[in-house]
Amino acid sequence: DYKPTMTREEAENWSTDSAIRDSLYHGTPTYQSAESIMQTGFDLSRQNAGKAYGQGVYLTPDSEQAKFWGSYLEPRRPVQSQILEIRANVRNLLRISREEYARQIDTLLENEFPPSKPRGTYDEFMAEIVRVKTSYFRNQGYDAIRIDAPPRDPSLSIEDWLKRYGGDQVIVFDPRKVVVIV
Repeated sequence: DYKPTMTREEAENWSTDSAIRDSLYHGTPTYQSAESIMQTGFDLSRQNAGKAYGQGVYLTPDSEQAKFWGSYLEPRRPVQSQILEIRANVRNLLRISREEYARQIDTLLENEFPPSKPRGTYDEFMAEIVRVKTSYFRNQGYDAIRIDAPPRDPSLSIEDWLKRYGGDQVIVFDPRKVVVIV
């Protein structure tokens, strides 16, 4: 049975057969958004950032990355990121490098959006790109993808590396396949 929050023991039992065995993390900029996620789960219709790899719940195996992304989403005001520890229950995970993901998506988008195809407004076009990316992986049977960034160059700060490469990210397409550990 799904519920948005579970104890560690409940979450481990719930995700016994998951392709992802370890905890993941989600950073959000406000206490209110963290509370909302814990009460009702992730609501993708309210997602205003984090669609670069398709529609889904954006997570990372690194709590420091989650902290950065939680504060980065609110650049106009200082925030204290709220970090949620998450367990995922996914069966079919695609693990892919950022470079391979880019190659596959570039080819997909070239085929889906030839120059002659009308694009509509910018927002409509971007929404269509997100839909196409999500459908591409879901139609192959994946319920989540893990995108591995290149190793961090020691000459880059963690912030610069994350801005440039996005860090290691896990995108779970169905929000009912993730729970917050309380």
